[in-house]
Amino acid sequence: MKFADYVRGIVVKSATSNEVFGFKLMGWYLNDFLVRLRQTGEFGGLGEPDLEMLNAAFPRLRFLQITRRDKLRQAISKARAAQTGLWKVQDGKSEVAEPQYDRALIARCLVETEEEEKIWTAFFTRINCQPFCVEYEDLCQNHATVIRAVLDFLEIKLPRRIRIGQPATIRQSDALSDEWEQRYRASGAVE
Repeated sequence: MKFADYVRGIVVKSATSNEVFGFKLMGWYLNDFLVRLRQTGEFGGLGEPDLEMLNAAFPRLRFLQITRRDKLRQAISKARAAQTGLWKVQDGKSEVAEPQYDRALIARCLVETEEEEKIWTAFFTRINCQPFCVEYEDLCQNHATVIRAVLDFLEIKLPRRIRIGQPATIRQSDALSDEWEQRYRASGAVE
């Protein structure tokens, strides 16, 4: 299957009844994704600017960027997920290994988290686009309000009978996260 057909197929199969399709793309995969999309030749020529190519592949394209104010807590979550294999806490999912405090792993995850945000900042600057920004902490505290703001940004009207429910995933942060944060801060400087 050609990559262009794969992209079109995912859009068609994943779109909701109101023709909304979304996907998450981590910064580490952005350049490879753009290269592969460009190489198809089906979304514009080789010199086509990134934004025009993306708009050809994904009509009515909108960018939503989720960031986190507390980068250390983000790094701790990433370190735990890397150790446990549990990237989303959901019913029916369980850890494949017990997490162990590892300062070096947390430090590496902190650097990766900051680097990934820089990748996105550079991309949005290059294409001259301001994404709709959602901060993770706000999403956790005011889930329904943030979801309504996202829907407004996407120009999606919910039918009156529809209520915004609780998130499908469960927050991973717990007493162990608190302990790791205290240990990390006690062991050296943190910005």
